[in-house]
Amino acid sequence: MKPLLVPQDEVGYYPTSVPSMVFYLRRPIYEEYDADPMVPRLQSARRVFCILSGEDFDYLVRDRKLVLHLLDRRPRLVTRLRNLPDESGRLRQDLLLVSNYPVPQTPDTETLDAP
Repeated sequence: MKPLLVPQDEVGYYPTSVPSMVFYLRRPIYEEYDADPMVPRLQSARRVFCILSGEDFDYLVRDRKLVLHLLDRRPRLVTRLRNLPDESGRLRQDLLLVSNYPVPQTPDTETLDAP
């Protein structure tokens, strides 16, 4: 993701916590935990990158009628006991990297590295 960024871009997460982004991207990171402030952020003229869950992506696109561009999808690393598989074996929770603007495909951006 870092090669795509310009200083005016906003980068952060909703409502998933990814505190290591500050370290790896070396820039301020926003944290949103409520859809009410997140929706205007994603509707702004500024380019916004966001890491969120598949469920939150579906909610923002379906219920809030946002246009989001899916840039990458990665499985969430399970680090908490409560996130282990349930009795049905369900575990996979993907994290998605989205933007409110499309990102042009170049050889450097065809496969984005997870932040």
